[in-house]
Amino acid sequence: ECSKGNSLIISKINTIEKPLLYRVLRIACEKAVGLKDIALEHIEILEALIDKPSGKKADLPKGLTVYREYDMLIFSRTQKTVDIALEFDVPVTLNGRKYMLSEKADIRPKCFRILHAGESDEGWHLRTRQSGDIFFRADGRRIKLKKVFIDQKIPVSQRENALLLANGSNIYWSNCMRNKFNTANLYLYIWED
Repeated sequence: ECSKGNSLIISKINTIEKPLLYRVLRIACEKAVGLKDIALEHIEILEALIDKPSGKKADLPKGLTVYREYDMLIFSRTQKTVDIALEFDVPVTLNGRKYMLSEKADIRPKCFRILHAGESDEGWHLRTRQSGDIFFRADGRRIKLKKVFIDQKIPVSQRENALLLANGSNIYWSNCMRNKFNTANLYLYIWED
């Protein structure tokens, strides 16, 4: 009753006694990554996370990250960082999808998103976020990526694994947020493998 997918509903687990709460937290950890290396101290960290504000997280052994988001504790395996260099008109495959950067306008039947972005002399990469990332808006303004994620209410659990089109520390596109571009000199084609 207190779980929903890979999450626990905080308002429901707050009503149960401490020994049962610890058992529920252990079961949630076991479902996510197993119990090897998960000790009482980690369960106590999760208990403390329940009372923290939304947006906080706890990193536990075996790549388990638990996020506090509103009325949920979300149990997630930490994803590996991704950094793939892109060459123009050469598709790359990532998680069952093909990505291709091109300067040519093209209509692909399986393409589900076309991106227009600004130009830059640095190499283009598909990657996860890094410290200091700046979102490059269509109007030329630059905003810290973290602020864009907050403004668009992207859950913390999705920010760590967001796929970004980057040129240096400039971010032009992300798979988890709304993107608006008005220049027509660069396209990112994405289609199912």
